[in-house]
Amino acid sequence: MQKQINKEELTEVIPDKELQTKRYQKLQRAMQLWNVVHQKSKIIFRSGNEIRSVDTPVWFVSEKYVCINAGMTILVSCILDVLV
Repeated sequence: MQKQINKEELTEVIPDKELQTKRYQKLQRAMQLWNVVHQKSKIIFRSGNEIRSVDTPVWFVSEKYVCINAGMTILVSCILDVLV
């Protein structure tokens, strides 16, 4: 059963604009690594009040969403860090 999360809980986890830019660059790098050499990346993100992580391929990155394995997406604003 999937847990429902209120949209009020989905605020930007990184308030600094410069750090947001660095996070986006890491996501772009993770996408390139998957598309070229099939290397997975570790994404650390907030889901509700919990901090979670997942080792996954990054298929696509947009300004708002990251598409990972099996068509699942993560909001970019919920991502704390990307380890590539």
